[in-house]
Parts: sequence; structure tokens; C-alpha cells
Amino acid sequence: MAGIERLPGPTWIPYAAATLVLVGIAIWSDRFVDPAQLPVPTAFSAIVVFYPLALIHHLDGMARKALHRFAPALSLPETQIERLAYELTTMPRGMALLVTILGTVFVLLGVTESPEEILGPPSMPLVFSVIGFAAFLFTFVSLALLFYHTIRQLWLVSVLHSRAVTINLLQPQPLHAFSILTMRTGIALVLLSYYILAISSGVEMSPVTIGLVGINLSLSIGLFTLPLSGMHTRLQAEKERLNREVSERIESLFVSLHRALEHPEADRIDALNKGLTGLLVEKGMIEGAPTWPWAPGTLRVFGGSVLFPIALLLLSRALERWFGA
Repeated sequence: MAGIERLPGPTWIPYAAATLVLVGIAIWSDRFVDPAQLPVPTAFSAIVVFYPLALIHHLDGMARKALHRFAPALSLPETQIERLAYELTTMPRGMALLVTILGTVFVLLGVTESPEEILGPPSMPLVFSVIGFAAFLFTFVSLALLFYHTIRQLWLVSVLHSRAVTINLLQPQPLHAFSILTMRTGIALVLLSYYILAISSGVEMSPVTIGLVGINLSLSIGLFTLPLSGMHTRLQAEKERLNREVSERIESLFVSLHRALEHPEADRIDALNKGLTGLLVEKGMIEGAPTWPWAPGTLRVFGGSVLFPIALLLLSRALERWFGA
């Protein structure tokens, strides 16, 4: 990925170019096969080959930006922030190798279960079967790395949240920094699952594909909320502490106000009333402060991206049954 970073222009261009080349090869390979033998055009699968790797690249960029926005809550020198950025965006080599091996084994098992889904129909020319197998292997190894990368990265987000030394309920912007990362991670996995379901509509999916979709959907929702739950707990505790303190001040002020009323002191009563008004405003602000560390609208965007496609799918199935009947 460092090589892609050094290329001129936006980082998505190399991934888009490689995808276009692979889609072109897929379209060409389909010419040698009877369309009846291809329940799904090969190009549909080729579109997502580089998606996992491109997503890792994108999420790493998001993580770096989020960490620098979160830095005020850590109160660490810049050198330590850069070290944390490296840890947040770099997978350990040993684990990456192990995950690669597991992904390869997963694909080899898939070949034994559904050889035509991976190698193509028997009439597919050998060269295209080899390219197809290589693309399938690359996709699933990349997906395995994506799953490990994502779980590890968002676990580190939880660790960073636990190390925050500045928790300001009324100025929470730094604490919201990682919510964009978790939201985009969840949405990206949801979109991949829905794309696979869309291109597999009416086609019997292999156990490999079913497993992929199941893992994707489960991870997408969990990875959006779980990394933020620790900060939610800390914000909730801070809210309770501030609420308790302001309630104690209000109670003390009421005692002083009652005494002033027993021995009328106009100036003191006026000052106490103003103080009480200010404390009530403060209490209202504290009670209205959110304790989930995300910006307004984040939950709505994520919920819409997850639920809207499900609603469309259910509607299409209902229409199919209605018109089919």
C-alpha cells in the first residue's frame, strides 16, 4: 500500500484501474462459455476482487485522521501519537501470515464444495479458470485480512478510548473522532453483503458465500457500536458525576435561599435567584448531553444504510409473491 501512496493522483485510481482490467478479462472469458452455464456473469464477481484491499487502505487513512482529532483527549506528545498511528494502521506480520494461510485453506475447501463457482464451468478455457481461481483466492485472502484488520483496528480504538485523560461532556468533539471510522467500517461491510446477495438473487449460494455474508452482516453491526461502548460508559459516568455535583450545589443554594427568605435580604435573594437560574441551565445542559460518542446524524446514516436495503429486499420479495400469485 505504501507504493500506491507514492503514486500521483488519488489512491482509489489504481484500485479502479485494476478492477476495470479484471472486469474486462471476465467479460472476455464469458464469451467462451454457454450463458446457460453461468448463473451469474463473471464480471459481477470481478468487481469486488480489490474491494477488501481498497477498503483496508481507506480505513487506515480514516483511522489516522481520527486519531489526530482524538489526540487532545490523550494529551500525548506528537511522537507517541505517530507511534499509535502506526500501530493502528499496521497488521503484525505473523498474524497477517496466519490469516493469509487460513484464507487460503478456506478457498481450497470451497473448491471441493463448489468447484464451478470458483473455477468456472468445464467449458471454460484453462487460462481463464486459472485467472478466476487466482482472483477468487486473492478476494478471500483479502477478506480474511480485512476481517482481522478491522477487528484489531477497532479493538485498538477501544484501548485508545480507555486511555483518554480528558473527558469533557460539554465539548465532546474529540471524543466523537472514531465514530466516523466505525460507521464507515460497518457500512462498507453491509454494502458488500448486500452486493453479494443482489448478484446471487435466484442462484443457490455455496457454503463459502453464505459464510461470507453471515460474517459480514454480523461484524458490520457489532463493529459500529462495540468499539464505542467503552467511551459511552465513561461519558455516562462523567454525566452522572456532573449531575450529582450540580444537584448538590442546587440543594445548597435552596438552603441559603430559604434562610434569606426567613430574614429578608433583597440583594442576597436576588443573587441567589440568579445563581439558581444558572445552575438549572447547567443541569439542563448536562442532562441533554449525549453519552454515545458520535456526532448528530451518525446513527441515522448507519441505520439507514442497514435497514433501507432490507426494506427494499422485503418489498421486492413481497411484489414477486404478489405478481407470481
